[in-house]
Amino acid sequence: MRNTILTLIILIFSMAGSAQKAPETSWVSSPMAPQYFAVAVGDMDRSVSWYRTVFGLKQLDDQKDPKGVWRIVNLTSDALFIELIWDSRCSKQENARGFAKVGFSVTDVREIAKRVESATGEKPRVIEFEKHKLRILQLRDPDGNVLQFASPLDGRTATD
Repeated sequence: MRNTILTLIILIFSMAGSAQKAPETSWVSSPMAPQYFAVAVGDMDRSVSWYRTVFGLKQLDDQKDPKGVWRIVNLTSDALFIELIWDSRCSKQENARGFAKVGFSVTDVREIAKRVESATGEKPRVIEFEKHKLRILQLRDPDGNVLQFASPLDGRTATD
């Protein structure tokens, strides 16, 4: 897992160092804090302790499937939001641990959804999470990797 984290950090810094101008038709204009990522883990309690220690995060919640199939713990600070995911259906697979998705905080996911629909003809699903006070949009890249965009709820519905 350490190699996965180091690879992500190197990727982020290498992307930040590239001075290319964004295309005028970009779907996402500018991500904002807090930054987000999700990690599939093998031992939830060990991972919660590690991420809390490393980043100084507080635990927001701990969601468990009543049948014990999965568990999700969300950790947060002003700058970072980490979702730890344990799923018994994947725990025995060699590649079942690591980053599950990468997320970005943005001003309004509904604007991104409109741009995606305009470009692709398909309306992406926008989900509202009252408990977290967030509106979420997930997109998959050509390889199936999940990019999640989140914006604060502001009283409007996802269909506005």
